Amino acid sequence: MSVRDGSEEIREVVYTPQSQLRNPVALLRSMFSDLMASRELAWRLFVRDISSQYRQSLLGYAWAFLGPLITTLLWVFLMCLSSLLGREWF
Repeated sequence: MSVRDGSEEIREVVYTPQSQLRNPVALLRSMFSDLMASRELAWRLFVRDISSQYRQSLLGYAWAFLGPLITTLLWVFLMCLSSLLGREWF
């Protein structure tokens, strides 16, 4: 069932006590269609969260990549060092 509101059609959702998990394909299809219907909102929220997280930092958006890169380089260094010394540290 749908309701007309001006020039836009609004879907009416009817909630039932039956679980949607009984039909996972329909559940995933419904979730995907809801995401596609609100993709602009999801994108705006994503940009707002990333901008607010790195707004006043020294390197800005570079921190999103520097943290994982430094962790990876440290892990590779320690694994190379342990193989050169012939010991396992983990």
